[in-house]
Amino acid sequence: RRCSGSLNLAALNCSADYAPGAVLVKDGTVYPLGDPLRQPQTLLSSLTNPLLHLSDKLNVLRLRVAAQRKTTAQILQQPDLPTLTFLRQWGFSELAIASFFRPFYGGIFLDSALETSANLFWFYFKMLASGRIVTPALGMGELTQQLAQGLPAHQIRTNYPVHALVQDGDHVTAVEGANGERLSVSRIVCATDAASARQLLPANCHSLLPLKHAL
Repeated sequence: RRCSGSLNLAALNCSADYAPGAVLVKDGTVYPLGDPLRQPQTLLSSLTNPLLHLSDKLNVLRLRVAAQRKTTAQILQQPDLPTLTFLRQWGFSELAIASFFRPFYGGIFLDSALETSANLFWFYFKMLASGRIVTPALGMGELTQQLAQGLPAHQIRTNYPVHALVQDGDHVTAVEGANGERLSVSRIVCATDAASARQLLPANCHSLLPLKHAL
């Protein structure tokens, strides 16, 4: 619903030719993990997948039922803890965490340690279990292109070197360009090389190291 409120999905010509589930790869061998509730024909291959114990597969089903019974608001407002702690408390084996949750959700969160909010894990798990994955016909870059088209021309600046971030206490309130101009901000995302980030960001900020996983 949020996407349809911010994007023109018809113009993106989205494709939904993705089967629910995942494909796990180990030592060059492919192990499918389907969604038997939506595609019953994947039940046998999912049950025989050796990268998750039978107890893990039952826990996935139990988690799915629990997630579907919760609203998004309930999920995001419930007491929180790290995702890895949550998975272990839920009873998932280290094999399942290493083979599936760490590469898959670690890729989503850009956090292979799975220290990210378990409530966010609940949210993404619920969305993936109940919805469809779609991609624009011309690629994911079309999302930013379409969003940019709805902004006034002066809102986007390119070739604009940033000299410093201006702080007020623990909050960044403005960015200072190399020309001395200051632009007020309410939030900032610093997506740059590590050396530039070290120069710009305060020492107490939280950073993420993006990793690429083969699924």
